[in-house]
Amino acid sequence: MFLTHIKILKKTIRSSFDKFDKDQWWDGLKGIHLSNGRNDHAFMRENLQLWVCLLAGITAPRWNYAFVYNNDIVHVLYSMVEHVNKLF
Repeated sequence: MFLTHIKILKKTIRSSFDKFDKDQWWDGLKGIHLSNGRNDHAFMRENLQLWVCLLAGITAPRWNYAFVYNNDIVHVLYSMVEHVNKLF
């Protein structure tokens, strides 16, 4: 039997670094969005779209992949995207 749909159990995470200190930054970012890939099981659609925007000269947020570790073991893979807000 082949599985045609795998239910994604991990949650999408939106993290802001300035909750307690308004001047808090990380690598020039005020926050990040960790996407769980619910509608993009290959984790490529969003990243390819942002890459094509950059090639076309359209401003796009920074993106990357993020591994989340639990006790030194890779727990899940997320697609990490910069918050798009008035600072962007």
